[in-house]
Amino acid sequence: MPARYAVLLFDTFPQALAQRDKILAKCADCDQLNVVIQAEGNMDDPALLGIHAKVKVYAGKAWALIHKRRIEENWYPE
Repeated sequence: MPARYAVLLFDTFPQALAQRDKILAKCADCDQLNVVIQAEGNMDDPALLGIHAKVKVYAGKAWALIHKRRIEENWYPE
C-alpha cells in the first residue's frame, strides 16, 4: 500500500504552533504530515517535530510554492 501524505499550510511558525491540536489530529489520517510554513525558519524545529513522528516541516517561500503546486496537481488526496 502506498504511503498516504497530507499537508497543512501556515504563514508563520507561531501560527503553526498555535494549531498543535489540528496538526496532531491530522496525523491520524496519514503516514506523513507535511507542515508547510511560508516564513523562513528552522525545519528541524523541535516544538513542531515533537508533535508527532509523522510531522515533517518545510519552511520558506520555495517550499511553500512546491507544496501549493502539489496541491494543485492532486498530489495530496483530500
